[in-house]
Amino acid sequence: EFIQRVFRLGSKPQADVVPYMLPAGERAFAKQSVVYITEHHETDTFVHELAHIIESTYPEIQKATNEFVEMRLARSGKASQKLADLFPAHRYRDDEYGNDDDFGAVFDGTAAFYVGKRYWWGSTEILSMGLEYLYTDAPRMAAADPEFFNFLVSVLRGVL
Repeated sequence: EFIQRVFRLGSKPQADVVPYMLPAGERAFAKQSVVYITEHHETDTFVHELAHIIESTYPEIQKATNEFVEMRLARSGKASQKLADLFPAHRYRDDEYGNDDDFGAVFDGTAAFYVGKRYWWGSTEILSMGLEYLYTDAPRMAAADPEFFNFLVSVLRGVL
């Protein structure tokens, strides 16, 4: 409902998203049009995974998220770091790198680095982490990081 209320795709084709229940304790993820999730995950996790599907379905959105993260990381001058080294208690793979940029203004700890994560196939965590936070506390996000907030709203409204 959250995505339907704010996402304006206009004439773009809609993706049929299918939830698939994983065993308890598994890490949620999205692949093609399927959101893999456990019954213990909250709605914000579903929003996060749905955003991955949105980003991968619409090349112009993926391009915009990559441009946004490139701009933010270039401006910060910070190097990406291996998430498994930074946060050994989490189950990050050795190939997962993140960068906290100024995302720490909105996100705490691990999440600040995870927002700056990029995947080898071209996806990012910008839209996923952003929409997840927008879903949980939009006013705080707007106040703490107006640039990120405005970027997300532009994507959601189809104004790239």
